Amino acid sequence: MGALPRAAFDSIVGYLEQVEPDLVCEAINQAAINNKRSWGYAQAILRDCLKNNITTRAAYLAEKEARSQQKGAAQRQQMKTTQEKLREIAKGGIADDVSADGGAPVAGYELLG
Repeated sequence: MGALPRAAFDSIVGYLEQVEPDLVCEAINQAAINNKRSWGYAQAILRDCLKNNITTRAAYLAEKEARSQQKGAAQRQQMKTTQEKLREIAKGGIADDVSADGGAPVAGYELLG
């Protein structure tokens, strides 16, 4: 992160009064991992934690893991839906349907005739 201005230092001290020190360190670490080497990015993480009543590193990591699993489940569901549509198209069940990305219509298919 580099040298901290006095205002950033004071802000860190304020967060240390509200959350455990390991959470402050984790926020700074996450900022570095995301190549956002500023106190502002770490501070946004801590503000979000406080908004969600997260005050420990363990709780932050658990919430982050839960979000990751939800995102993975949503992506798997989207893939399943897309695969089902493709199977239906391949069987000739959908003619001139709109593509999954909302773009141009998909021409009638005779893939598996």
